[in-house]
Amino acid sequence: MTVAAAAVGRRALPVGLDFSSAMIALARADHPGIRFEEGDAEVLPFADEAFDAVVANFGIHHVAEPNRALTEARRVLRPGGRVGFTSPA
Repeated sequence: MTVAAAAVGRRALPVGLDFSSAMIALARADHPGIRFEEGDAEVLPFADEAFDAVVANFGIHHVAEPNRALTEARRVLRPGGRVGFTSPA
């Protein structure tokens, strides 16, 4: 949820997503002005081309099917948008 907070610092309107209700509760408590939703990166609960950017900070290694999560990221990304994913070495 650090990425969502950093996005606010860049004047973006982020939407944070996590599969863990406990993590969502912590994120909402720490950052009450940011929208956080519980959901699955492999089946994103957002419309096609809904975002200018899609980022994941150490998240891709937590999904069973990383290619599916990347396909979903592309689906919700507007044409010309940017994607950024990090993963531990």
